[in-house]
Amino acid sequence: MGVDITLERFMKNGYYYMLTTSLYKSKYIGGDDIERNTKYNQNFVFNLLGGKELQTKKDNTFSLNGKFTILGGRRYAPVDFEKSNSSRFVVYDNTRIFEEQSPTNYYVDISMNYTINRPKFSQSIILQIKNLLMQKEFLGHAYNYEINSVEPYELTIMFPYLSYKIQF
Repeated sequence: MGVDITLERFMKNGYYYMLTTSLYKSKYIGGDDIERNTKYNQNFVFNLLGGKELQTKKDNTFSLNGKFTILGGRRYAPVDFEKSNSSRFVVYDNTRIFEEQSPTNYYVDISMNYTINRPKFSQSIILQIKNLLMQKEFLGHAYNYEINSVEPYELTIMFPYLSYKIQF
């Protein structure tokens, strides 16, 4: 159950933008007749994207684009710390499945694109950088044997990549 809202400005004078937001609840009723969150009940997502395209030569374009995303945290079962510490690996309390929620994530992605257009094909070179803010992504929990404790397992990575594309 939810609502989606989109505002969009199509390309005009080389500019475009789009704002989308979704507010939702994703629940299920299990075999025990208890209503619970689903794994995907992040409650909201907000995206703002836009860009500028410039004509560089008669048939060539350069564009700069960006995207900002706010995404509700992932759902997970709480850790059973007593059982985890006694067994020395992570044990989740699955009787409370998807009750916990990781923190909200904030992502910024950018891209630069240079396109050469020809009568029978076009070619582009594209530089994209994902997660420019180096947002930590929650992946679950891990057992730390050095301090005998359960800790959140998170990954922080900025992902730049360069690509070349030919379109016929």
